[in-house]
Amino acid sequence: SAVEAMFSAMCECQALHPDPDDDDSDNDYEGEEYDVEARELEQGDIPSFYTYEEGLSHLTAEGQATLERLEGMLAQSVSTQYNMAGVRTEDSIREFE
Repeated sequence: SAVEAMFSAMCECQALHPDPDDDDSDNDYEGEEYDVEARELEQGDIPSFYTYEEGLSHLTAEGQATLERLEGMLAQSVSTQYNMAGVRTEDSIREFE
C-alpha cells in the first residue's frame, strides 16, 4: 500500500541521514566501555512507581482533581460508546435505523 511505501522510504531516509541531536541513538555501546551505573545515574529523575492504592495518597490536590476529571470522562465515554474506531457495532446500527 501507499502507507507502507511511505513508511519504508522514511525509515531508509532516517537510516541514511540520522539526527545528530538525537539522544536515543543506537551507538550507546560504541567508543569507551559502556558504564551501566553511570547510565543509570543519568536517569535519576524517573518518578517513583506506586501501586494503585498507595499512589492515591501521593497525589496533590491538582492531581486528585485531574484524576476525578479523567475518571468522569472515562465513565461518560463508556456509557455513550456506540461504535469502535468509527465503525458501527451491531447495537449502534439497530439504534440508528
